[in-house]
Amino acid sequence: MPYLKAIIFDMDGTLVDNMLYHKQSWINLFKHHQLNLDYKTFEKKYHKGSLVEIIGRLFFIFQIEKNSKKLVLLQKNVFFLKTPVIALLQLGLQECRK
Repeated sequence: MPYLKAIIFDMDGTLVDNMLYHKQSWINLFKHHQLNLDYKTFEKKYHKGSLVEIIGRLFFIFQIEKNSKKLVLLQKNVFFLKTPVIALLQLGLQECRK
C-alpha cells in the first residue's frame, strides 16, 4: 500500500461543529464596523443557505459596497482565526499525524 502524502476533507460543519464560531466572527466583524447585529437576528434572518447567500444578504442589508467584499471577508476570517475552534483543530491535526 502506498504511503499517503496528504488527506483532503471537508471540516466545517462536517467533522467539526464550528458554526457558533462562524456566527461569532460575523457578529464581531459587524461590531468592529459599528453595525448592530446580534445572535438572534443573525440566526433568524441571515444564517440560511450557503455562505454566498449569507454574504449576499448581509452585504445588501448593511450596504457594503461590492468592491469591499473581499476585504470584509478577510476581516471576518481574522475574527474566526481568533476563536477557540482553531486551537481545537490544531490539536486534532496533531493527533492525526501520530
